[in-house]
Amino acid sequence: MRDRILHLADLHLGDPHDYLGERASERRREADGLLGRIVDKVLMSKSRVGGVVIAGDLFEHYAPSPSLVEKVLASLGKLVGNGVELLTVPGNHDEYSYPTCVYRTFRDRWPGTLVTCPQPEQVATWTLGDTVIDLYAMAYVAGASRPPFDQFTVAKNDHFKVAVLHGSLDLQSNDRSIPLSSQSLQKRGLDYVALGHLHSPSERSLGKKGQAVYPGRIEGAGFRDPGGAPLLEVEFTNRGPILHREPISSRAIETHEVPLSACATLQDLDARIERISEGRADAIVRLALRGIPGFALDPDAFRARWSDRFYHLDVSLPGDDDGQLPQLDVLRDEPTVRGRFVRIALERIEQLDNERERRVAEMALREGLAAFGSGRSERSR
Repeated sequence: MRDRILHLADLHLGDPHDYLGERASERRREADGLLGRIVDKVLMSKSRVGGVVIAGDLFEHYAPSPSLVEKVLASLGKLVGNGVELLTVPGNHDEYSYPTCVYRTFRDRWPGTLVTCPQPEQVATWTLGDTVIDLYAMAYVAGASRPPFDQFTVAKNDHFKVAVLHGSLDLQSNDRSIPLSSQSLQKRGLDYVALGHLHSPSERSLGKKGQAVYPGRIEGAGFRDPGGAPLLEVEFTNRGPILHREPISSRAIETHEVPLSACATLQDLDARIERISEGRADAIVRLALRGIPGFALDPDAFRARWSDRFYHLDVSLPGDDDGQLPQLDVLRDEPTVRGRFVRIALERIEQLDNERERRVAEMALREGLAAFGSGRSERSR
């Protein structure tokens, strides 16, 4: 029985992924194929999804390329053509306010229900198996949409009530998303609020039964927005909605902090990176090196040595503005507190004959340098 809804948001199709350099176009094609993969999954015979809601930012830009739009229309058309309900809400990236917005340009061809009303209102009623759902939504339209956006009237009947909104829940936001209050939404008696805009999966209770949920972003856009969320299916019961998170493939985007103070030699650092690289040939990885090494480290040679072990490698290095790492012989001559610390530490290390004690002292030196930070020291006055 197809009695669940699939809650999508923030696919950001058409994201340029420029941070990947030469692999940007390849990555863009891959990420833009996400919707097709989702549709194929929904149309599998064992799927229980009978309706799909897209809670904003289907596209990265309000006027995506015509070729991308045609692919999206074809994928969404497959859903509707196979009897799956569909509701699409514009977000703030693909906002309906713009005269050339994709939803205005292709309004007559858009499959399912396209939300264009500037204030929240009932936009559809779906019957999924034995489940009847009233859906409420809005599209932000500059000059026509006015707050409050979370105090709309909900019909009094025995249907399940779902609101689909692209907004910021209980947050002060300076962008063009819709401000929402969980307290106000709870008073509407909603069973489920399908949210979009925030990219990390999260959920919040609305009274005893209701829930407001961000499904999260699936294909990430970079190290600050890594994605990786699963698909979110919602089943409606008299006890409240039940969330089912279903895995779907997406390219891993990871940041690994590497404390240089824990590496006595370049070989130690390489051994640590070797462990990180295991099983990550398809991952987009940033190695964030922290602290100051007690050994020579050539940034360009380091990147070149490890770049072919990942789909893409970014290295964040501590050091001077020119990207070169300050070495101990440079630091010891600084007329700063850090320089004095290095001089004293090196003098004590040179006096130690026991190898174990020397290694402990060297570790203490590296930890101390990490505490000072990696920027330039302020000169003594």
